[in-house]
Amino acid sequence: MIVLEEEHQQTVLATSTQQPSPSSFVLMRRIAGLGCFMSASDTYAIKGMLLPLLLSRINSDPEHLAAITLIITTTNIVVIGVSQIFALNMLAPPLIAQYNTLNGNPEEQATKIRELNILYRNGLIYSAFAFPSIMLVLNFSEPMFTSIFQQNAVVARIAAEFLRPYSIAVPATFFYLTTLMMLQSFQYTRALAIGTASMVLCLALSIGLGYGTDLGIEGVLIGHVAEPFLTSIAFGGFLFGHPKFRDFHFFTSLTSSLRGNLTHMKQLLSTGSVITINVAAEIALGFGLAALTGVHSLKAQESLALIMQYTLANAILGVHFPLSGMIIMGDAMGSPDKKAVYKTAKAGLLVALLAGSIIPLVFGVAPRSLLSIFGKEDDEIAGILDVLAPIMSIGSLVDVLRVAFVFQLRMLGDMKGSTAINVFSQLSGLGLAFGLGLYTNLDIYGIGLGYSLSIVISCAVLAQRWYSKMEPYRQPEPVQNSRPSLGWDFCFWKSKTTSADAIPLQQLEATL
Repeated sequence: MIVLEEEHQQTVLATSTQQPSPSSFVLMRRIAGLGCFMSASDTYAIKGMLLPLLLSRINSDPEHLAAITLIITTTNIVVIGVSQIFALNMLAPPLIAQYNTLNGNPEEQATKIRELNILYRNGLIYSAFAFPSIMLVLNFSEPMFTSIFQQNAVVARIAAEFLRPYSIAVPATFFYLTTLMMLQSFQYTRALAIGTASMVLCLALSIGLGYGTDLGIEGVLIGHVAEPFLTSIAFGGFLFGHPKFRDFHFFTSLTSSLRGNLTHMKQLLSTGSVITINVAAEIALGFGLAALTGVHSLKAQESLALIMQYTLANAILGVHFPLSGMIIMGDAMGSPDKKAVYKTAKAGLLVALLAGSIIPLVFGVAPRSLLSIFGKEDDEIAGILDVLAPIMSIGSLVDVLRVAFVFQLRMLGDMKGSTAINVFSQLSGLGLAFGLGLYTNLDIYGIGLGYSLSIVISCAVLAQRWYSKMEPYRQPEPVQNSRPSLGWDFCFWKSKTTSADAIPLQQLEATL
């Protein structure tokens, strides 16, 4: 049985011996450690967060600031396109887990290796069909801005001059994210750390060329485009050439027969569509809020843009800490002690809340610090931030809990229900913002209030659903004749897997 952890491979077998469940403190430490690592390795989101800051520091005239908003909004199309690939993180781990149980059965292991190869290859096939359409949108964005969205011609030209060369990075982005999903499924942390290092190197290149030369925005763009290619080389080198993956034949399988691809492709598209719907709803909410504030005034739109920057930063923590909690919760689901699942789930919620509260509290209490960070001085915007930032900070903080409930419900097998509630909350938030912002005297503050209220209501509904689904784990029936379960250790500092850390194979398949 193979468990890849850091840089080594261990051969272990899960046993049925019941181990005492870890303390809440130990659980929180494990969840926090994994969450920190995953947040730091999300290079795409970190770059997206830093890009507006880098560009606004180079040129802060109104046309360029408006163009930055268009650039960020349009590059989100890439996020929608690649979100389908995130399904690999849900489909590959069960196959790896099944492979682990087949030690000494070469024929069955070969079958699982082929299924993993098909899964990875299907991710690349999907990418090959998806990225050309995104490149077309980026290359022909200028007429889209001026004709469909009625944007200023100068603003549209500035944005298009950035987006056209940026489109070169789209194929590499698809490739490295597909490969990243496989490396994450194997928990190969050393390779992921190198990916983070390549991002830091390319950010340094962007800053050096953008601020140290006359290239300006073009210099920032060079580093931004180079990073996906450098990361692709690093990740591809590990997956195709590292001895740890030699038995899986990922590279040679790319030219093998396509027999069996269709069934697996349907599974990839079906699972990924749920993720894509969630991502599209999130982006639509942000785009809708920006459009609504533009109805009031340019100052209101600039204020919201500043607030959305720190909510985006908080979203990085607000996704990866709940995700790490879900992973550790999956470990507990293999334990004969069902109450351990409930304890782990509560620890995950608490860690997510603590991690996701830092940024909203800082900017909710001191909103004018946003102006200092972005190098702006404007009394009118400062006055708007004094009221709007605390209102939207509440929504940003509670949103982390909302995401944690969604992830944990998926682990409990409630994927469609939690997704429906999540998407409905985004649409209702936009509706509330529209009603309160345009048809009451709350104006811009009504938009922020509608955003936060929808998140609070959604979180309350999900909490009730989570509590109901947790009933078997809060008051479990006595366990008799427990059977061996499948060991799969996600915690990269542990040295071996025990039954307390195991996920039953049936439970893994149920989450899909």
